[in-house]
Amino acid sequence: MKDVLALILIMLKPTKKIFALTVGIVLLCLALVFIYSTYVATQANQLAGAERQQNDGIDATPGVEQLSGALYFSADVQGDADYVPDVYTYDFESTSVRYVVDVSAVSFSRGIDTFDIMVAYHEGTEDPDYYQPSWHSPETGDFGILPHVNGYNETDLTASPDNTHYAYSYQTSAAGNSRLLDDRNIAIHNFETGSVARIPAASEPEWIREGDYLVYMKQDGLYLYSLATEVSIRIFDRYTNLGFQDDIAVVPGEDTIILTSPSAHIIFLLDLQGEIVVERSIIYTPDTRYRHPVVSPDGQYYAVMAAQDALYDEESKTYDRIDVEIRSFESPDVIDTISFLEFTSESISLEDWLD
Repeated sequence: MKDVLALILIMLKPTKKIFALTVGIVLLCLALVFIYSTYVATQANQLAGAERQQNDGIDATPGVEQLSGALYFSADVQGDADYVPDVYTYDFESTSVRYVVDVSAVSFSRGIDTFDIMVAYHEGTEDPDYYQPSWHSPETGDFGILPHVNGYNETDLTASPDNTHYAYSYQTSAAGNSRLLDDRNIAIHNFETGSVARIPAASEPEWIREGDYLVYMKQDGLYLYSLATEVSIRIFDRYTNLGFQDDIAVVPGEDTIILTSPSAHIIFLLDLQGEIVVERSIIYTPDTRYRHPVVSPDGQYYAVMAAQDALYDEESKTYDRIDVEIRSFESPDVIDTISFLEFTSESISLEDWLD
């Protein structure tokens, strides 16, 4: 009997080893499953958080700070034959859109100390089309008309950084064609002396080099105008058929120029060096038309209207959706995209990016 029990004990010893090994393997597998499940859940939460940020209009790109300030834009919500634009603002923090001023206006920007400036509608005045360069107090709501030349379709109103001058472009006569740069002039007003300088066949004035110079556009390229000498020189001639849809912007406090050409599907980033410009980078997207660049107050980013050809409606002559792309000067990638779904007309225009 003892021999039988001894034999059974000998036979059970390997079984115990196998059982222990099996239990160990099972426990190891359970631990691996738990670790993997925890990792998957963590990744899903991170992705969901990024998606929520993007849906809220907040940039979720790693290494990019939260965008601040507000975009100002004009748009004609009626979309009929009578162009009646209003000014709106998009706040990056709240992602809300609100109405800004109580009159129809374009070319809105901050300037002239604490006052806003714009080309605003003033019915009953002597101006031929009632739209005139104007100032507006955001504190009191008061409006006033700036001294200006007799002209039509004034636009591109901009004040110098030191608030001593302001400039705008205008159509020289009612018979002219606002779509041709040859039918437009630039007027430069001196606040202190009241004097006015004119640049013929030109548009898109933008201040550069602390307001001592203006960059502007003629049909055959970009030019630099000196306030001190009243002399212009051509600084960029890569395109010699520029038109009313081409736009420029300048980075505050720097010699960097943005040129958008929707017909060429291009964004140029140009650096002014002396009396010439050097191409820093070119962004080309075959199916997208870029317009109306504006620069963030800190000079790190810029926004641009981006209209995709595939979304153009031939019957209504408008786009089903026009996006605003936020881009960095350091990378060609899009940082964020904003869609103004309630504004479908092609007449929407970015005006400024302010604190």
